[in-house]
Amino acid sequence: MRVACVQLRARDVSESERALAEAVSAAERGAAEADLVVLPEATYPGYVLHDAKSHLDESMYAKGREAFAQVARKAEKWIAVGLARPEGGRLYNSAVLLAPDGSVAGRTDKTFLWHFDGLWFDPGNVGEVARTAWGDVGMFVCADARMVEVPRTVAIRGARLLLDPTALVLSPVGTNAQLEFMLAARAWENGAYLAVANKCGVEAGIAEYAGRSAILDPSGARLAEAGDEDPEIITATIDL
Repeated sequence: MRVACVQLRARDVSESERALAEAVSAAERGAAEADLVVLPEATYPGYVLHDAKSHLDESMYAKGREAFAQVARKAEKWIAVGLARPEGGRLYNSAVLLAPDGSVAGRTDKTFLWHFDGLWFDPGNVGEVARTAWGDVGMFVCADARMVEVPRTVAIRGARLLLDPTALVLSPVGTNAQLEFMLAARAWENGAYLAVANKCGVEAGIAEYAGRSAILDPSGARLAEAGDEDPEIITATIDL
């Protein structure tokens, strides 16, 4: 199968509609090249929410989900995307996997809120794997890769392809440990392919993203990697 990771330019939550339009366009381009497309964490409406959290409701989540469901249906491809998801008075940082008919085939919530994202999001639960024609696919979100148990749970449930919609930021020394070695370790220790879609640029003046979206094989080797500054679509052919 052919996998594509879409690296997006970060947009402030005040530009969420522009961000959605750019993401949908990029997803369409990715779907023209691949069987499954992965987009970043909190693609819509954004990651740094500030006061916008109080205005987010089910209609916002439904709008984002349907926008990418339309891409899936039109291209007849799989789409994985990070969305803010309200439920029961809580707000989850979720990844949604959409089947070629636009239906929700899988969903997972970020469980490890690593820093200021805990100001807006609530910790959720690891989702089940989804069955595709190529093999089973599972997901986790961003900093969940720091918790070895989260990807391991997905792998134990049968996933041979791990999807990681992420928003990895740069540390004060200009790097990110997940990109340097943790993600490769998660692929290797689980014997699974790993597709990571990140953002680039700066969001809300406080989150500087590292880019470098990547597709890794079960040995932890990078089959494809994006640059660190610009939007990009990377692809790789994998065999589950």
